[in-house]
Amino acid sequence: MKFTLRTLVILPVFLVLAGFGPWNLIQSKQEFKSLTHIPYDEKEYLSKEEIEKKLTEYNQKHFGYTSPSRQRTRRQATPGTYIVSATAYSSTVDQCDATPFITASGQHVRDGIIATNFLPFGTKVKIPDVYGDKVFEVQDRMNARYQTRVDVWMETRHEAIQFGLRQIEIEVLDL
Repeated sequence: MKFTLRTLVILPVFLVLAGFGPWNLIQSKQEFKSLTHIPYDEKEYLSKEEIEKKLTEYNQKHFGYTSPSRQRTRRQATPGTYIVSATAYSSTVDQCDATPFITASGQHVRDGIIATNFLPFGTKVKIPDVYGDKVFEVQDRMNARYQTRVDVWMETRHEAIQFGLRQIEIEVLDL
């Protein structure tokens, strides 16, 4: 951008008229309060119980439920047969997080691992239509928006893509 003498004269005048002059900046600096710069005597400290109470009140008011943990327990399955959506994933950063070879439960990925949000870690599952009597174990989690989906771990991205998205029947063996 080429600056001319005219631009250099008009720009400061425009900034002052627009409220960015030195007088306006001094006034706004005095009125500005940041959450990180609250004087020590004005800070409010809450106990863990008070924080949980405020969170519960907020959730009831805005979302209609009391706590995320109660919501999760309502969705957890019991042993039996279910029809769910299934996908597959491999250990790549774009499909997982910064540690693609470590599951959400802290284990190293291996054949027989599945990810799901509606079953607790350690739950044994069979997928008879696809894998026969092979037993899978829940050791990983998915994005929170997938509450009733199963994600099967595979060694390569190509295998995961070939698996695709499908409706399958799973047998929850034990929780």
